Amino acid sequence: MQDTLRDAFVNSKGTFINAKDTIVKAAEDVGMLVGVVVKGAGSIVADIPSAFKQEKFASTYESRFKQTPAETNIKVVFEGDRGESLCTLKPPPDPNLHKILSDAGVKGIEYKNGVPDFSPVAKAQLEIDYMLGGKGTKGNAARDYNFKQANERLASQLNNSPELAQQFEMESGGITAKDIERYRVKNKLTWHELNDGVTMQLVPTEINAHFGHLGGVGEINAGAFEPGGFANK
Repeated sequence: MQDTLRDAFVNSKGTFINAKDTIVKAAEDVGMLVGVVVKGAGSIVADIPSAFKQEKFASTYESRFKQTPAETNIKVVFEGDRGESLCTLKPPPDPNLHKILSDAGVKGIEYKNGVPDFSPVAKAQLEIDYMLGGKGTKGNAARDYNFKQANERLASQLNNSPELAQQFEMESGGITAKDIERYRVKNKLTWHELNDGVTMQLVPTEINAHFGHLGGVGEINAGAFEPGGFANK
């Protein structure tokens, strides 16, 4: 089924930009769930955040820089160089953003290479098989497909781990992708596509919206999976 969907995207002649087949990786015992952040329980995240492990990009630095919050942004500001430092809230701080950051125990969102690290506020992090890109309405459809994959992957992981399921206020064994989608909407979360073209993070929608970034779809649109692209391996 997944191959059929993938081929449909490829054969749509420009409708979507497809991630290369070799992205598919074997899941370990814990599957593709890389980390889950739970209030009061810390985070299963490597010392170097996934967002900062990437050294090669399809996008230009300028294009990533332009998507970061500018000095004129009314809610957030960089403490140092734009796109290369901690981005914090301008006074008076937006109450919703302030609560999200405070609950996560951080002052703001760190940026490097024009890329934000949302891992401190992420509810989950996982990998999908076929991240798609596109622009305009095609981009929206691509994101829907990326979200669907992430919902399915997270549901599978929660069904295999009663402990994780409890952290999402669910009972392991019968969780579906629709359950994940309902949870996402109810808790005002969105799936953030990382620039590597593989990783997805479940993060607060307001964080994703106000801490600007180019992201995975932008990288794919810039040619990440084209011949010579960093992800075309």
